[in-house]
Amino acid sequence: MFTETAAILQDIWAHRFALRNLVMKDFRIRYRNMSLGVLWSVLNPLIMLGILVLVFTFIYPQRSQTYFPISTLLGLVSYNLFTLCIPAATSSVVDNAPLVKKVIFPRQILPLSVVLSQSIQILVQLILVALFLLIFRVPLTWKMLLAPGVILTLLLFVIGAGLLCAAFNVVFRDTRYIVESLLTVLFWLSPVFYSLPTVHDSFPRWLFGLFLLNPLAGCIDALRRLILQNIYPDSLSFGIAVVVSLTTFFVGFVVFNRMQRRFADLV
Repeated sequence: MFTETAAILQDIWAHRFALRNLVMKDFRIRYRNMSLGVLWSVLNPLIMLGILVLVFTFIYPQRSQTYFPISTLLGLVSYNLFTLCIPAATSSVVDNAPLVKKVIFPRQILPLSVVLSQSIQILVQLILVALFLLIFRVPLTWKMLLAPGVILTLLLFVIGAGLLCAAFNVVFRDTRYIVESLLTVLFWLSPVFYSLPTVHDSFPRWLFGLFLLNPLAGCIDALRRLILQNIYPDSLSFGIAVVVSLTTFFVGFVVFNRMQRRFADLV
């Protein structure tokens, strides 16, 4: 599996010019007719953050979380990485059917380009997080430098999941709607506006173990620990997130590579 993935990645690197062009094309098309353009990347999480802070500050107070607005924003940005990238990657092969039928190139470039393009919005939202850190005067520590590694862990999972969903969507067109429904459920089953220790104290041990199989759980908790609490990530929750993300990444490339031989006949 690792050898096959390495070969695929080398092939993608050889076609990096095409990958870069597809990334920029997708990004430009998305904001071409919008007055506010890329600012929507900031407005959307701000609106959701405002609603969540209002509800969980005045109606259901969350006093256990330090810097609750920033804690929630970190959860939202992490969750947005999923909701922006995975649905777009799911339909990427089908949406580019003429290209798939007429041009010979590594088809993995299609979902990968969409994920990278959508990730630009996440970078903009991370700048918003940095502004909130300054506004709330959160002490800056060297442990914050480890946060990009957590984001990379999430990105690996998203790439692998995007490849799997894109491949299955060619064969089973309902995949896109299943993915969108699952992402809605995932919002409530991820510690976006509540803390992972709260889940640990509330769930039975076996159910908490299942909860940790969602890499968002360990990664959101790791970001909060590094940025807001100046402590290292929990070894269990983040360790599971790393294993799940790496496994999904490699499996995604292998499964996509073996299914892509039928794409030209099915799209």
